[in-house]
This record gives sequence, C-alpha cells and structure tokens, in this order.
Amino acid sequence: MPPKVIGAGHGRTGTNSTREALAKLYNCPKAKVYHMDSILHEGQIADAKIWMDMLEAKGKGDKEKVKALAKPMLDPYECLLDYPPSIFYEELMELYPEAKCLITTREADAWYTSVVQTLYAVRQAQEGTWMIYVDSWMIKFTAMVDALLWKGPNCLLPNFIDDKAGTIKRFDEWTTTALSKFPKDRVLAFSVKEGWDPLCKFLGKPVPEGPYPRVNEAQVFADVIKILGRVDRIGKFVVAPVLCSLVGFGVMKAMKAMKA
Repeated sequence: MPPKVIGAGHGRTGTNSTREALAKLYNCPKAKVYHMDSILHEGQIADAKIWMDMLEAKGKGDKEKVKALAKPMLDPYECLLDYPPSIFYEELMELYPEAKCLITTREADAWYTSVVQTLYAVRQAQEGTWMIYVDSWMIKFTAMVDALLWKGPNCLLPNFIDDKAGTIKRFDEWTTTALSKFPKDRVLAFSVKEGWDPLCKFLGKPVPEGPYPRVNEAQVFADVIKILGRVDRIGKFVVAPVLCSLVGFGVMKAMKAMKA
C-alpha cells in the first residue's frame, strides 16, 4: 500500500512523537513511518544518495524525476514525516494522490532555538572530526544533510545562523504555503500540543486510549554531541599516535632489512 500521510512539517516540530502516533493509528511498526531516523538509526543510509539526487532534480524543476526516484524508495511505507520527505511534500502529494498532507507546526522562535541546540549543534560538532573524512557512513550522511539543509545550492535553511529573522520568516511562510496547496480535507496544520482529537478527525481514525506520544530528543542530541567529541579525541590522541608509531616502526624495520 502506498503512503497514506505525507508530512510537510519541518524537523523539530514534534515529528518523532507524531511518528509514534501514526504508527499507532495505522497499526504498523514505527519503522513503517519514514523519518530522518530511518536513515540515522534504522539502516537506510543508502537512501542518502537518492534524496540528494531528488534535491538536484527539484532544483532543476524536474518533478517527474523527483517522483521517479522517490517511488521505489517510499512505496513500502505507511506514512512519511520529517526531513527529508517534508522538503518534497508537493511532489510526494502528486505521487500519492490519495494521501493527506500533515504539517506539524511549532511557534517559530521556539523551533529555531530547538534546531540551533540539536540539528545544527550536531552538525557543528562533526566539523573538524576525523570521522567526517574517514568514516564512510558519516561521509554519506553529512553530505546529504549539508545538501538538504545547510550548504547546498538548493538547501532548505541557507544562512541559518547569520539570518535568524529570514529563517523564521521562511518557516512561517512554509506552513501558509503548504496549507494553500491542497483542499481543506487533504491538509492539516497540527501541533502535538493539540493531542489526538484533530489528528484523528482529519485522518478518520478513532481516538486511541492514552495520551498523545511525547518524545523529547533534546537529551539524545546532547548525548550524540558528547559521543562525537569522545570518539574524535580517542581517534586523534590515542589511535592515530599508536598507528603512526607502528608505521614508523615498520618503516625502520624495512630500511634495516634493505641495508642487511
């Protein structure tokens, strides 16, 4: 079955909580709701190149290529949320005409602060580490995130730090624009603070028992930043010197053997 919900909301707008909510509403494993965590934690790193190719096609105005690249990757999923899918919500809504568009929202200044402290902070923590140049997984993931969010010619958040006012303005306009793209019965701007009722009404689902899921990833991001620092220090100040010593010892042995 093709995806039933296309998320158009930015990252850090409750997308992880909503991922759990949609998995419950559609009675499917969380892994069947595509999210940045699908790439980051759930083994879909091969998708990184596809998303970058989709962004290049989008930059050229080639919607058909975007959809052709997306279809085999996304057909198996029940719902699509967060970055990268939300960047392509227009093309994906055309690809899946029966789907509904869900825009997770948040007060703009709070969103900006959250991104600074999480997504952007992790990217800054990667800068200058040995992993970003050596580890193949890190190279692929960082290239994708830079292209989609921070540095590419078609990136979503250009001048993120240098132009806070412009970034917040574009964030607010994003929701307004997405709402204007589709009939009212196909699109909903939704805050996780509203709980189950508006989401279930929009999707035609009964309200489940229990509170709306609450996933707070701030500590997870803080832990990732600490781990990056530790691994980088171990690599630079422990592993690298040992390897250099071993290489040097091997060179000396080889030179002695040549002289013998």
